[in-house]
Amino acid sequence: MTELLSLKSLRKRKVVDTATAETIGRVRAFQIDLDTASVAAVVVKGRPGGIVARTDVISFGPDAVTLPDSSVVIEDPGALPTDDDARGSRLLDETGRRLGKVEDMTMDAGGAVVSVTADGVSYEARLLGIGSYAVVISRV
Repeated sequence: MTELLSLKSLRKRKVVDTATAETIGRVRAFQIDLDTASVAAVVVKGRPGGIVARTDVISFGPDAVTLPDSSVVIEDPGALPTDDDARGSRLLDETGRRLGKVEDMTMDAGGAVVSVTADGVSYEARLLGIGSYAVVISRV
């Protein structure tokens, strides 16, 4: 069975440099690549602040997100939408039907966003878009 991770539950989790065993910050948000409908990077608040490519994360553990070292934290170009942009937005399916307000997203171990929760209901879906008006999904 594939492990699913709630993005909301990972927020504020410590980010740890395993080379020095030091906390370098906390998870602030997740950048979403809409072309692949997956988490592309973790936004880190701290010193150094910035982003970490999801592929550079060693583990999303129960107490901390671990990195090989702090050099994988790079400056955030701000080019991708985040789960912060989605939270509280309208959730629409591809037919334009309003499903509620976005509360959370869930990713699988490979980083794919596999569900979106709105008004307490989890929708298994492919993420199509995140915009100023709404988050749009294609229900599976």
